[in-house]
Amino acid sequence: MRVLAAGRGALRLIAMFLAVAAVSPGCRVPNARPGDDAHSSGYVDVGEGVRLYYEVRGEGKDTVIVPFLSLMMPEFERIAKDRVVIAYDMRGRGRSTAVEETQKLGLQFDIDDIERVREHFRISKTAVLGASYLGAVAALYAAKYPHHVSAIVQISPIGPVDIPVSQGGLRAGVDTTQEKLLQQFQQTEGPKKDPRKYCELFWAAYGGAYAGSSESIARVASRLKETCALPNETPAVFLRVLSVVMAHADQRDWTADARAVSAPSLIVFGDSDRVAPQAGARQWAGLERNARMQMIEGGGHLLWLERPELVYGTIDGFLRSVDTGR
Repeated sequence: MRVLAAGRGALRLIAMFLAVAAVSPGCRVPNARPGDDAHSSGYVDVGEGVRLYYEVRGEGKDTVIVPFLSLMMPEFERIAKDRVVIAYDMRGRGRSTAVEETQKLGLQFDIDDIERVREHFRISKTAVLGASYLGAVAALYAAKYPHHVSAIVQISPIGPVDIPVSQGGLRAGVDTTQEKLLQQFQQTEGPKKDPRKYCELFWAAYGGAYAGSSESIARVASRLKETCALPNETPAVFLRVLSVVMAHADQRDWTADARAVSAPSLIVFGDSDRVAPQAGARQWAGLERNARMQMIEGGGHLLWLERPELVYGTIDGFLRSVDTGR
């Protein structure tokens, strides 16, 4: 039963994560053409031997910075029609530098890495879009760097204070047949022998917890399994990173930071999110000074995979309204 216990812990840890993005006016990245695969790529050196891998798509006067490239792209290329999209893997994840020292991981690094990317591309003012744990990071970035923020978007954010997650709700999305296969694999072969296969079994078992409906489970789990091709996305690696994140977030109280967010904000959340209770999204909306909410019926945690047209349309409309001042 050790795998089952680890699985529950994994669900709790992953509830703290998933993605963040930033949008900034007044920046044009050269040679950015919509529809190309990564037409420009490289690394941003953020210090202490850590480099963040990035890819650039799109063209326009506004720029979208997407820190979790491995799960957010190519999906978020949809908003690159009139904007540059700069997607990067956050520290210790995806193709970015593997970070073994835990003292180089954590909340403040995640906040300041957005600033390092903004500086690298010489972006003057940035709107920030984030999901889950990084949805909170988006707001904390806006509170810390208000002069560089024009707006924020938070998708399925964890709340500014800790809200217990229903283990029963999370278990409802678990594929118990795949979970047994995961247990058998750990007992007979082990994750170190074939980490990619273990990763794929892991998401086949637990990926459904991030879907809001049974119709979306296969799609969400399949997309999560795609990240297993990256060495920093195996469970052993990302759960270690998330355990450090959790140490900073478990006893949190970010209400003062939320009140300090003066930029326009959009909070998008699903009413069937098992990972981040919708009460947290409503808390952000009640604390931030200029917030709008969009609840998506039947939506789970990874809304951009489940309701893509509605999510991207809502985000695009909000950003256009901020750009035009309406």
